[in-house]
Amino acid sequence: MAESEGAYLLKEDKELLVSYKPIPLNFVYALHRNDFLYKSNEHVLKEQFKPLYEHLEYDHEPLQYLLIDGEFHGAVAGHFRNGPYDLNDVVCDLPDAEARKEEILAAVRDVNFGRGPERFMGKKI
Repeated sequence: MAESEGAYLLKEDKELLVSYKPIPLNFVYALHRNDFLYKSNEHVLKEQFKPLYEHLEYDHEPLQYLLIDGEFHGAVAGHFRNGPYDLNDVVCDLPDAEARKEEILAAVRDVNFGRGPERFMGKKI
């Protein structure tokens, strides 16, 4: 055993941690409102992303939330239906949203049976 910052760990693990370099996260997932990651943060996420879609002139309830590189950064806004949802827009707070547009749209299509949204950040696709 070895002590480190008031905690204990195996000596082998301490040696490994000295040279460990984390790999940066790089992924996009569109999570449904019933997903447990969303549900556990629901009260915060509703308020965080409401300013991004509340002003939209078309149907704009959040259908899915965007988990990008391990953090929530946006939502797919539209309208629930019995059948395919109306996917009206994708809104997010990333400063480089345009640079990651295709990656974000691919994640949205993955969870919507190949269907994509009509707009990205308010602009028709």
